[in-house]
Amino acid sequence: MINNILIDNFFDQEGYNRGIVQKLQAAGLNAISISFYGFPDEIVKLPQQFKEEPFFVYGTIQFVKHITKHYSNAISFYSQSGYNVSEYLSKSPIEFFLNKDAIFSTFGLVKNNFHYYANLFPTKSFFMKPNSGGKTFTGFVVTSENYKHEFNSLDKISSAVNNTLVAISPVFEVVEEYRFMIVDQQAVSGSKYFSKQKLDMSPDVPQHIYEFAQSFAQLPLEQKPDIAFVCDVGVLSDGTLKVVELNAISTADFYMADPVAIFKALQVAYQKELDGEF
Repeated sequence: MINNILIDNFFDQEGYNRGIVQKLQAAGLNAISISFYGFPDEIVKLPQQFKEEPFFVYGTIQFVKHITKHYSNAISFYSQSGYNVSEYLSKSPIEFFLNKDAIFSTFGLVKNNFHYYANLFPTKSFFMKPNSGGKTFTGFVVTSENYKHEFNSLDKISSAVNNTLVAISPVFEVVEEYRFMIVDQQAVSGSKYFSKQKLDMSPDVPQHIYEFAQSFAQLPLEQKPDIAFVCDVGVLSDGTLKVVELNAISTADFYMADPVAIFKALQVAYQKELDGEF
């Protein structure tokens, strides 16, 4: 099984699961961290062992894309398009999702026709996020009070352009959010990361929320983005549970989930994939 793991130093030092390399090493996994700055002509240099043997890569989207581009033996569970909202909403049972009623348009159309889109919803406001799983910008609630400021800000600081595809959906009150790492039909580990409109991390996950994530994990592979991925679950004000979004496991912060359990599960799942069991 693959025992080598390359970690983006940013995740190891600045991520919410700080010290992940040390935790993995203590469990007998050959994990190392390396710095990546994203310069145009930069090529990350790896130790000889990582040049000769296969390894898992984990870090920011830019880091994972860079490593997999330059090293054919790098293994990631990441897809450029597989985590687009339109992709997974079309693939998975729609009733699981908070934004199942999403309407797709472009950034420019929504910016220039805010009131038309706002009038599609009873609250005269909506939640907007990029369709792309590449996180062109962070999703937010758009209202008549903030839309001019928010769109002006995105024009200046984000990579969104007029033809950037966006998803808009009704606004819900999400009181808590939990992140689950799904590997081979199992919710391997999870963490609370959001409560009362602020970051609130805890490894403690109520059983009924874990069971909801597990019900999504056990869907057939053709209804999921990959054999391993991240599933964020939101708790609404009335207690209803919904999938907020899906993300790539190789590029998502684990928060307070158990990295050792996650990578050991990835070891087994990848070997099963090599053996043709998927």
